[in-house]
Amino acid sequence: MSSYCTPADVAALNKARKLGQGNNPTEADVLVYIELTAAEIDSILVGKGYNVPIPSSYPEAFQFCRWLNSKAALVMMEESSPNSTILATATKSWEEARAALVAARDIMEVPMDTPRVQARGPGVTEPTLKFNRGEVYDPTNAAISRLNNNPQAPYLSRTLEF
Repeated sequence: MSSYCTPADVAALNKARKLGQGNNPTEADVLVYIELTAAEIDSILVGKGYNVPIPSSYPEAFQFCRWLNSKAALVMMEESSPNSTILATATKSWEEARAALVAARDIMEVPMDTPRVQARGPGVTEPTLKFNRGEVYDPTNAAISRLNNNPQAPYLSRTLEF
């Protein structure tokens, strides 16, 4: 699994917390938080069509992910720490950053993998299938002409609405 930041990046966001001292999380704990939150960031980016993980060869995008990863891991670190004084602020900051990432349309100049986020399945991704509005496609009768398909039991329709 890959991540975008280091335990030092997370620790830098709260200088009062010394990793591994007393009841504070250890560096190994923070590494787990980083991995978990990087997975959440990557899942959002995959849903937007990006190839993940974002490579460091795209410095602006990588640093943006590093910042997000640090913010998210900080929240987990503070949740596991007794008597955290910045948990509420850190949580609010991360939730706002995550919401902005989810809402953003184009966020980075990095390679996209748009077919990965498109609907897949028989008859859905085959570019040779041509439909007109109102026509019905039955994948079990694909070889039969469209007049023989059963419109009372459609499998896929151009007018299907959810």
